[in-house]
Amino acid sequence: MHGDHWAKWLGSDCPALLVHGRDSQALPGDQAAAMVRRRPGTTLVTLDADHFVQLRDPAGVEAAVRTFLAGL
Repeated sequence: MHGDHWAKWLGSDCPALLVHGRDSQALPGDQAAAMVRRRPGTTLVTLDADHFVQLRDPAGVEAAVRTFLAGL
């Protein structure tokens, strides 16, 4: 959470899926949008959840991953 992680995030150009919880306390929506803008090939899926999106909406995460993988 703390620090500058852009170099790591931008260090690959392989397709990426970013599953974002709309009410995340750790990753604001504008930061998620910036991550997608700055890294081509990134797919953003925003779900109605907090930062623990995999616990709050496991079916949504599963659907996002399945859709993402099917598109590769």
